[in-house]
Amino acid sequence: MDLGYAVLRLLHVFNAVFWVGSTIVMVGYIQPAVRAYGPAGTQFMQTLLARRLPAAMNVSAFLTIVAGLLLYARDSGGFQAQAWLSTPPAQAWGLGGLIGIIALLVGLVAAWQGRGLARISAEIQAGGGRPSAEQNGRLERLQARLSTLASLNLTLLIIALVLMVIARAL
Repeated sequence: MDLGYAVLRLLHVFNAVFWVGSTIVMVGYIQPAVRAYGPAGTQFMQTLLARRLPAAMNVSAFLTIVAGLLLYARDSGGFQAQAWLSTPPAQAWGLGGLIGIIALLVGLVAAWQGRGLARISAEIQAGGGRPSAEQNGRLERLQARLSTLASLNLTLLIIALVLMVIARAL
């Protein structure tokens, strides 16, 4: 048994499960509930952001990508084994990895946008807890942008996951 390979696979799979799973929960359940509760939902999201869930998601995404790249480099002989790189499984893993990297970038943009949500929430709290019309408008635009980014991120992650899972069968 190759312990290094086993550790890389464990890191890759464990972090991918956390990344994809938390994205499904965030997009499918938390964001709709936050929108449904309006200002109270914004307070909940602020609490969730304070608990660093987006940071944990980004760390797991980064670890998934790094471990995946190391596995791919190892399997391809340092990206030199042209015969292996041209096989359908290697191409599926490569495409899945590229899509995963794009999903990571989309997630980082969403996390950056999420900081704006925290700023608006702090403004609302400092102003007595009731948002002004201007703050409401900014909040709605930012939530719509975050929803779009989250949906795109989830779509990319599902495509990457499907490619990774079916690669061996190709």
